[in-house]
Amino acid sequence: MMMKPRFFVFCYRGDAKLLPGRIENIRWVFPGAPIHLIDDKENPISPKCARELQEMGVLYEQSDFPRYGNLNGPGCIIGMLDVYAKHLKTDEVLIKTDADSLFIDRDFLQKAVGAGFGFMAAQVADYLFGGYFYLIRADVLSFVRRWLPSPSAILQGAHEDVTIGSLAYTCSLMLNYHCQILYDGRLGGRTGGFAYKHEGDERVKYIDRLFKKDGKIWMMTLGNPGIGKDQVLEVQRLMLERARREEESQGNNKKEEDNGNV
Repeated sequence: MMMKPRFFVFCYRGDAKLLPGRIENIRWVFPGAPIHLIDDKENPISPKCARELQEMGVLYEQSDFPRYGNLNGPGCIIGMLDVYAKHLKTDEVLIKTDADSLFIDRDFLQKAVGAGFGFMAAQVADYLFGGYFYLIRADVLSFVRRWLPSPSAILQGAHEDVTIGSLAYTCSLMLNYHCQILYDGRLGGRTGGFAYKHEGDERVKYIDRLFKKDGKIWMMTLGNPGIGKDQVLEVQRLMLERARREEESQGNNKKEEDNGNV
């Protein structure tokens, strides 16, 4: 059975400017996929921003579970799993991603979702299971919720990505599904964090290299400790412009091929 993706983005007020671009990027890869925006009731985006995103087709709701910073602790982990279970259908995979991340290789992602993995995650920094991208099948999610330890056994500072990722990886293997970890570029993989050391023309060249067919990066996180939201927004703008140019170039090449076959 071909599984279909359903996206979840957990956000805060500070993500507001990044969200339209992130939604555009997800739509670029999976045009018809449902996208759930789970806002923090204690620190939400503005009603105007929420309405504009809903007009883009986003399914908006607010959560009231404690997030303890950036999605940490047993209450948050249980709350997130409950949100997934409420919306996910049996023929779907959930994809959790962040407002400050971007997909770059559309072909890879479309094939990956259809490949039947029980669990997939982007490795980041010292964590094998990164929170800016992970994928879980619906039946695996059911097992994760069943095997989740009691709240008292989950550390107060436990990260959602590491906790959910560890359980999803194990449950996938129990159900005889393959798993895939998308390794960081520093370990020879094709994911990673954006290198802000490049500026001006060098930054444009760096972004062009990320989109090159040979060795193309699959996805990136633009968030980085010490990097402000305005800097992230500017990089997001440049990356989306580059993706649009690639789309136009591919469209023109296809037209030339079709004309040549007439």
